[in-house]
Amino acid sequence: GHKRDTRRVIECLQRALKIADASVDGGTKVILFVEILNHFLYFFEDGEDEIGVKYISGLVALTKEHLKGTENSANKAEAEKFLNNTLYYIGAKRESSDATEAMRAKFSAVAI
Repeated sequence: GHKRDTRRVIECLQRALKIADASVDGGTKVILFVEILNHFLYFFEDGEDEIGVKYISGLVALTKEHLKGTENSANKAEAEKFLNNTLYYIGAKRESSDATEAMRAKFSAVAI
């Protein structure tokens, strides 16, 4: 069913995080982390209960932490911009008049 599919999606995205963490460094890692974060946000926004606020907040914090370690990376600026765009999106969802009250509350609970 639908819930089992969600679990598989989460497992795949978690595996992608592990692979990205182990195999690349610096700015490239941050770019991959943001890419994966964006996929998680899609399902979070879609109302998947298994992807909670704590999970999204943790991934944001982890990505920011990795960004600090990219000082000498050629694509640090690109990585930083990509992350900031995602953080802006989260912030915009908090204020969006198009979003439901519940959706605004959900995004407001995410630590950025």
